[in-house]
Amino acid sequence: MALDTDDRDGMDDSDRLAKEKRLSAYRTRWFVTTAESPRIRRPADVITVIAGALLILLGVLGANQVSGLEDSVTRLLFSLPNWGHSLFRLAYAIGALYAIFLLGIAVFNRTARRAVLRDLLAALVLAGLFAVLLVRWVEAEWPALFPEFSSAEPSTQFPVFRVVMVTAILAVAAPHLIRPLRRLGWGVIALITISGIGLGYGYTSDAMGGIGLGLAAAGSVLLLLGSPRGYPDTEEVAAALADLGVTARGLRIARDQYWGARFLLADGPNGQLLAIKAYGRDATDSQFFAKLWRSIWFRDTGPALSYSRLHGVEHEALITLLAARQRVSTVQIVAAGEPGEEVALLVVEQTGRPVTDLGPDHVSDAALASVWADVARLHDASIAHGRLSASNVYLNADEHVLTDFSSGSFAAPDIRIQSDVSELLFTLATVVGVERATKSALEGLGHQKLMEALPYLQLPSVSARSRNEADDPKQLIADLQQEASRLTDTEPPEPAQVRRVSTRQIVMTALMLVAAYALISMLVDLDWVAVWNQLQDANWGWVVVAFIVGQAVFIFEATAMMAAVGDPLPFRPVLVLQVVSKYIGLAIPGVAGRVTTNTAFLRKFGVAPAKAVTQGALDSLSGFLVEATILVLVLVFGDLTIDVDSGDQDWGLIMAIVLVVIISGVLVVRRVQKVHDKVMPVLKDVRGTFKSLFESPQRTLNLLGSNIAARLVLAVTLALILIALHSPIGVATALVVVVLTNLLAGLAPVPGGIGVAEAVLTAGLVAVGVDDNTAFAAAVVYRMITSYIPSAVGWFAVKWEEARGYL
Repeated sequence: MALDTDDRDGMDDSDRLAKEKRLSAYRTRWFVTTAESPRIRRPADVITVIAGALLILLGVLGANQVSGLEDSVTRLLFSLPNWGHSLFRLAYAIGALYAIFLLGIAVFNRTARRAVLRDLLAALVLAGLFAVLLVRWVEAEWPALFPEFSSAEPSTQFPVFRVVMVTAILAVAAPHLIRPLRRLGWGVIALITISGIGLGYGYTSDAMGGIGLGLAAAGSVLLLLGSPRGYPDTEEVAAALADLGVTARGLRIARDQYWGARFLLADGPNGQLLAIKAYGRDATDSQFFAKLWRSIWFRDTGPALSYSRLHGVEHEALITLLAARQRVSTVQIVAAGEPGEEVALLVVEQTGRPVTDLGPDHVSDAALASVWADVARLHDASIAHGRLSASNVYLNADEHVLTDFSSGSFAAPDIRIQSDVSELLFTLATVVGVERATKSALEGLGHQKLMEALPYLQLPSVSARSRNEADDPKQLIADLQQEASRLTDTEPPEPAQVRRVSTRQIVMTALMLVAAYALISMLVDLDWVAVWNQLQDANWGWVVVAFIVGQAVFIFEATAMMAAVGDPLPFRPVLVLQVVSKYIGLAIPGVAGRVTTNTAFLRKFGVAPAKAVTQGALDSLSGFLVEATILVLVLVFGDLTIDVDSGDQDWGLIMAIVLVVIISGVLVVRRVQKVHDKVMPVLKDVRGTFKSLFESPQRTLNLLGSNIAARLVLAVTLALILIALHSPIGVATALVVVVLTNLLAGLAPVPGGIGVAEAVLTAGLVAVGVDDNTAFAAAVVYRMITSYIPSAVGWFAVKWEEARGYL
């Protein structure tokens, strides 16, 4: 799409040659790094190091033993005909040649040659050093550098040296390379891994350990030195502008840069200022999974999630045009499109200066009121801006325009609309003060809209970038709440209190733990010496793996909470909140502590109190349904046998007692007025929440799926612990024991399930055939991994949440 552009068909041959010359400036490049490209430390590099470390650990654990799967894979590759082995040798050599090729073009390429070459050499040295050390430690020999030229019979090594070196070079080069070469590199890594196994240079664990070491070395270098963002340079943008038919002079990089694109400025043919947003093909921010991660992790602090560069440009242009149709003052779009494979552009005419660059004396009350009136029109059309800070409001005298609709959405939910109001009110207050910002909001929005936004006026509703611009964000929010409440004549929202864990409670918890373990030892007739010997003889490598796997349960608990709420929440604080709940559980037994904490957290995001309370009940009930279903399915359809002496219990009598209790409870609620008045409103809220949940199949599946995944993670953790203690059981068996433990331990009013969970878990493991001492040792390690260590970390998690205004 292009508006107000020159006629492209009017180009003469010299113009076309000039444009082709400009386009060739970036079409023939290998590397994206330029002198003007910023370097950052990315979360992806941290994940690369962690993934590499896990692969190394798994490789070390399997280095001196061959599993049935590894043997099957090796036999399959060895059974290929001779031409297959010839292809393996060719692919193994091509992998090395491709890595050498990248080193060569890094030496002779003129684009940021030093930075690329430095990163490659650093990864090469680091990976090579640790590869030599690992081979010497595990195999007691030197690594085979060029085994294909050796006349000796091939022998396996951990790690496979060629895989280590090629992976390190290609992984550290990936952020520097244009996207086609980046993708080719990962294909080469997969190719040499399979070839190395097929040629007998290592088993699957040896090759995966090599990939892990290469990734860890590359990720460490990128974390230390930073990764290039791969933004398009001015030459690329100038060529793309010419291809769109936009006349632009004096192209320059803008002072303020934000995540997701490169921002540039230029002068138009009539002297107007052009603002250009460039999405590069090779920019790491433009990759789909990078945008997906950021949209989940930070919620609305970046561009809307899009599947391509062109999609992102078209989305922003569409929201801008829709806003203009509602008589909202927006920037004028000059051009939007993707003229080539490398860059997508959005070009707008920019007038005035952002409010944040102006002093309070240069911002009139009339201008503020007109801004809020535009916001009201925008929201009346169910359009949310998504990043409505004062920096995206440009003023020219008393005239204004709204810019940057990259995070905008139409048919927006109420929470996004109210977040717009919170963001703009907060950022305007940093410029013109609390009184003027709030008064202008009342004048432009009206009494009703400002009153509706008041519950959402919380610190978490404000982006981190805007919070950083305030001297005291918490106090500013409090002042805004007070002033808005005064102007609308309403009470400010009551802060939900979180019950604190005192030193006395920690001491009492420790004493309860000691007493519980002493009681368990008497009931089960434990031999503490035998338990200690079990722990000493454990394979602690598997315990470490179990610990890492066990922490994944917090991910699925967080996604379950988000599904139960239904409103958009940032994933990071929700994830940390699950660790906080472990800590709070030391003070409040059962689900009460979790519900209290979640309610306080959700109210900070403007979630209604009734919905915040029923979320906990909804999550807990869905968890109970999942656990009961798992238990029935495994016991009925599985081949699991549990050795439990049922004794002479009269199960008919027990069921009759349960039925009488249920009927009595229903009668009390219906007949006793005081109980009826307290219970029925809560039940109505719960019914409404369940109704809204089941009206959305996606939410229902997310909630149930997250609860299932959480139980599976705990089952795998327990199974890994028993592998470490040399008493393996199946995952299905571990799942039944975990589910039984959750169901029975949750009934006891004991903080954190201390002692009760250990007793139930020990009894469950004994019932499935694990000896007493091993069962108790496994229960202790399991509880340390899933409860006690996270509870200790929970203290720091509470401080983190409080510092950011989430609690």
